[in-house]
Amino acid sequence: MPEVAGAKSIIERIRKGDLPGTLAARDVYRRGWGGLDEPDKVRASLQLLVEHDHLAERIVETAGRTATIYQVNPRALAA
Repeated sequence: MPEVAGAKSIIERIRKGDLPGTLAARDVYRRGWGGLDEPDKVRASLQLLVEHDHLAERIVETAGRTATIYQVNPRALAA
C-alpha cells in the first residue's frame, strides 16, 4: 500500500520542518521526493492522514478552481 508509506513520509517531513503546518498536495509532489512525486499518490497519502485525524482538510474557493488545503493536527507531531 504505497499511500501508507507516503503518509509516513509526509508526517516525517512535517516533523523535520521540510513541510509547513498548512499545505496543499502540490507542496508535497513538487519537491520530487521518492514515493511522493506523483499527484495521485500524494493525494491518497494525504487522504489517509485525514482519515486518521493527522490532518484536517479544508476546501478553499479561489478565483479559479477550488483548492484543498490541509492543516496539521498538533497531535500528529508528537513523537
